[in-house]
Amino acid sequence: MSSAGLPVVFPERRGPLGVIVLNRPEVLNAISLEVMERVAKELDTFVADADIRAIAVIGRGRAFSTGADIAALAERSAEGRRDFMIRAHEMMNRFEAAPKPVIAAVNGIAAGGGFELMLACDLAVAAESARIGLTEIRYGFLPGGGGTQRLPRWVSPAVAKQLIWSGELLTAEQARELGLVVKVVRDGDLLAEAEVFARQFARWSPTAVADGKALVNQARERPLEEGLAAEREANVRLLSGPEATAAIEAFLTRRSNR
Repeated sequence: MSSAGLPVVFPERRGPLGVIVLNRPEVLNAISLEVMERVAKELDTFVADADIRAIAVIGRGRAFSTGADIAALAERSAEGRRDFMIRAHEMMNRFEAAPKPVIAAVNGIAAGGGFELMLACDLAVAAESARIGLTEIRYGFLPGGGGTQRLPRWVSPAVAKQLIWSGELLTAEQARELGLVVKVVRDGDLLAEAEVFARQFARWSPTAVADGKALVNQARERPLEEGLAAEREANVRLLSGPEATAAIEAFLTRRSNR
């Protein structure tokens, strides 16, 4: 089936990696309400599938996503625009709250809400040709998908303000230098690299991976002592579980046999 015959969002599978593909290349994978609904559906399906250990998001064509569907947004009333942003926040929050690692495979332009979607993922791998930034200021408004809140949690407030106020697009390498991208790869290698991460994560306890994600995410918002207490309780629970018990016993057996 050609991409034209596929829905606006569709799933692919690569071993332990579930891939959510944005399929509106004719509008650079602009995010509409339909896209958000489909993304939520595919995300839930992958989260529920025990064989899927990590989830990637990628765009079809030459863009990851250029963000909100401005043409559709312009036709909405003020209340309709508010509802659209609420729905966008809910979608981003679902990625952040998913108990599995979520990887942004940034294959081209990730502007506006596309960059905000990347920020809601756990880590990003970018193609050499990728261009990444918050461009809303060019059109007289601000990021509306969480960019003003998530970006300062990835970089310093000063850098976040500079990126929001300038509206510039970073190269993939510039984004890597700022810590927004963990790896830059050749354009055709994105999903292969995401699969490498997925296979690495699949070696470990899914409960420990999920708890680690939650602890790191929550560390940004709560006092240190509260976070340390949560870390202790997670480890007490994990160390009593079957996965840690089996792994520790195997380690002790190997050491005694040396």
